[in-house]
Amino acid sequence: MIANLLALANSPAGQAIAKTGPTTFSNVTAGGGGSGGFAFETPSGTIDGNNATFTVTHVPAFIVINSNLYFQNNGYTLSGLTLTIDSSIIPISGSFLQSCYGATTGGTLSGAGAPATTPTSLGVIYIDTNTKNVYISAGVSSSADWRLIPNY
Repeated sequence: MIANLLALANSPAGQAIAKTGPTTFSNVTAGGGGSGGFAFETPSGTIDGNNATFTVTHVPAFIVINSNLYFQNNGYTLSGLTLTIDSSIIPISGSFLQSCYGATTGGTLSGAGAPATTPTSLGVIYIDTNTKNVYISAGVSSSADWRLIPNY
């Protein structure tokens, strides 16, 4: 899977990953709803085996350390745009560290109730299927960054 993620990071715009079997994935063309797939960034911070704190510019969907995937509260914690990596997996000098985030600059999400998660990018639309309220993401720091669009 890591090979597919790295290939995706270097592929043309509009590419995404599709699960093709229990442990297999392939790159496919993304489409619809403003979907832009994922993008990678290198978190800032010293990779030295001691430093556990790194800064990102986008809320990650997951991070990659030396071909291993880690998710929030299962490998790292997130406070705003600061990652704190669990002490048992702090990357040592020469380690590969990447943060993967949704590259969507728009798109539509929905759910039964107001959005409760932190938006992954700006301009994402969320529709509450219970009340038919519509929200737009105005930030990526917390769930408070969702803004109700009045009189929609």
